[in-house]
Amino acid sequence: MRARRLSWLPAVAIAAAGGIVPLFVALASDPPLPTEARLYGTVDLAGVNLDPVVQPVIALIAGHPCGAGTTFLNGPSESDDPGKTVYVIDVVADGTRANEVPGCGRPGTPVRLYFPASGQMAPATVPFASGIARFNVSLGAFPVSVGARVALLARGDLD
Repeated sequence: MRARRLSWLPAVAIAAAGGIVPLFVALASDPPLPTEARLYGTVDLAGVNLDPVVQPVIALIAGHPCGAGTTFLNGPSESDDPGKTVYVIDVVADGTRANEVPGCGRPGTPVRLYFPASGQMAPATVPFASGIARFNVSLGAFPVSVGARVALLARGDLD
């Protein structure tokens, strides 16, 4: 009688495996790949740390905000850039899905960083690319007025 009770075990194991494997494969292929870009790096103002050290940073694409982050001071024990002002910002991709915004990042589109508390825009741009990229920023000594920034963006001079 004992052999009879266990006779169903191989059939259940095979049926379970047949149901689990296709479910696992379907789940593994379903998640979409991330489309946003995460930028990080050092930021200084004429060679010194920003003041205030903690401040917002905004990613602009064609003059439109497409991401926000913050700056902070790396601790002295940090292996990369100890004691320096650093930033991290997530820049959203172009699209209509969750975590995307129409008109934002497309591969190669120039991204410019704006530090409103310092009144500064990064003098260089970085091309949008999904994934993580280091982009160090050195801001000039003189802030650009808001009116001048808007005019330059409208003309396309700050692509």
